Amino acid sequence: MKDTYDFLIVGQGIAGTVLSYTLLRKGKSVLVISSPHHSAATRVAAGLFNPVTGKQLKKTWLAQELFPFLHRFYPEMEKTLGIRFFYPTVIYRPYRSVQEQNDWMARSSELKEWLRTDTDDAHYRRFTPAPYGGLETLHAGYIDTNLLLDRYAAYLHQREALREEVFDYDRVEILPDKKGVRYGPYRARYLIFCEGAHGRFNPFFKDLPFNCVKGEILDIELPEALPFIVNQGVSVIPFRGEARAKVAATYQWKPLDEVPTQQARQELIEKTRDLLSIPFQVKGQKAGIRPATRPRRPFVGLHPQYPALGIFNGMGSKGISLTPFFAQQFYEYIENRKPLHEEVDIAKYFKKQ
Repeated sequence: MKDTYDFLIVGQGIAGTVLSYTLLRKGKSVLVISSPHHSAATRVAAGLFNPVTGKQLKKTWLAQELFPFLHRFYPEMEKTLGIRFFYPTVIYRPYRSVQEQNDWMARSSELKEWLRTDTDDAHYRRFTPAPYGGLETLHAGYIDTNLLLDRYAAYLHQREALREEVFDYDRVEILPDKKGVRYGPYRARYLIFCEGAHGRFNPFFKDLPFNCVKGEILDIELPEALPFIVNQGVSVIPFRGEARAKVAATYQWKPLDEVPTQQARQELIEKTRDLLSIPFQVKGQKAGIRPATRPRRPFVGLHPQYPALGIFNGMGSKGISLTPFFAQQFYEYIENRKPLHEEVDIAKYFKKQ
């Protein structure tokens, strides 16, 4: 293993995985440092990407840019890794009442690129009660996040580009005259933190307004494979064409721990019973901490005082859709000085100080 790199990346959740892959694809040398004691929220997440969200059917922020990009990015990554982890899938959303049917039909005209209302409801009623019919969200789907992270870790190991160790902030040395950074035996032009929820403890970026949130999901077994995602209150997400699915997710701000709770389990079970017309059995439950932020936008940029240090974090529950686009934008910012999107650029937080 060599000791000089273009980039040191701290963390190998979805942010560290996508950013480091983007940099490697651009011909940069990268070493990823991943702590075995910091669990990635990506491993708990359902891996959903959805261009239309919320009770009012609003288009996801920057959907026009994010979704075409991710639909190119992940299939290319699949070819590199030699696996399938990317599953474009329709989301079916049943109406709960005639009033909701009318409201959503009216809203759908503004989102015709992303929604379809002339659905084959009989097909969906095999799996979900939909007495008033429903609509389809297009350009959506899910990722097998654990397979992606595991295979990418193996990919990095093959290239001697992964160190599994606890990162120690006290060992960071900023080199003079903008000559980069040293960490233990390693030297790099840049050290980028992609630590997920653990980023709120990072002393270099401690003043960024993180607003991390606990989320819990269920793993369920079904009598047959679910051929689509169904969403109403929660999302039931199929798993690789098998008779299994994930139910996501709850939101809880206190306590911020990774301990599954009976309360969340019961909430998810009750919502799943309302959403599925086929039986299911709960096979597992997981909890994780999402790296959400108060402005509900990612944190991207270089430290104004220590420009060899950067952050790529705060993707929250939309990490699957946000990270490919902003990894590319971060690369262009660092290498070609192209401006970051103003809503993700961390510079504004330091200006306030």
